[in-house]
Amino acid sequence: AAWSWWLAIYGAVGFSRLLWGILAEGQSTKESRKKEDKATLWKMLQLFGPDKLYLSGAFLFLILAVIGEMFLPHYTGLLIDILGTKYDAEAFSTIIFLLCLVSFGR
Repeated sequence: AAWSWWLAIYGAVGFSRLLWGILAEGQSTKESRKKEDKATLWKMLQLFGPDKLYLSGAFLFLILAVIGEMFLPHYTGLLIDILGTKYDAEAFSTIIFLLCLVSFGR
């Protein structure tokens, strides 16, 4: 790259650093900032209060979906193994049932 590009890049970085320093002049210390962050988090959790049931249900189904996505390749591999070896109708039915159960929410 030409030296003019390097000059423009360093100039932009220097200007943004100078502007950041000017605008952040009235910031508080780290201790009071931690207290403000905790207070903000607590206020946010209080706002979620009326929707606790919905959020709990959404989180539960999210966990179930992740578990299903994890086991889907495993059961597919078992199905391929059953079809590749001597056919066992009982094992095949079990794996098909588990595949249907795991992929129900998809």
